[in-house]
Amino acid sequence: SPKVGLAGKFSLEVRKAATGQLVRRVEPFSNHILNQGLDWLGSRTVPGIPGFAAMTEFFIGTSTAAPTDTDIEMGGIWKKNDINITNINNNLGAPDYVAYWTGTKRWSAGQATGTWTSVGVGAYYATGPVNRLFSRALIVDGAGNPVSITVLSDEYLDVTYTLELHAV
Repeated sequence: SPKVGLAGKFSLEVRKAATGQLVRRVEPFSNHILNQGLDWLGSRTVPGIPGFAAMTEFFIGTSTAAPTDTDIEMGGIWKKNDINITNINNNLGAPDYVAYWTGTKRWSAGQATGTWTSVGVGAYYATGPVNRLFSRALIVDGAGNPVSITVLSDEYLDVTYTLELHAV
């Protein structure tokens, strides 16, 4: 029987709020699915959050620490998403049978003003560590080098996350 593999990727786009013109883009890059995220897949609950917790929030942050298996939150200064843009489930079918979920979240103009170095997806809860992560990544360029992305007050930020499930 096949085993299931997981792979996640983030991409980021900064656009001018007045025109929608693309200003900066970070091409898709891999993430680190955390122990807490794997636990969530098995139980659909997150430690410290009573009952079911949906991993539906996206986060941007200033941490430059490399992700580790035991991370549970963003670290540094962080902000959660503002607006849901897309939510797509699909299956590529034969012969690869890759199922995937893609979501895009937006921080509207003025909501993500600053310079960001990390990104994550997870759950938000009002107490304790409030950003309980499924995955986290440093923002990197096409060669895998850590980079930052700056968002000005008249720009909005879209973050897209794709999670693939495939037979290995």
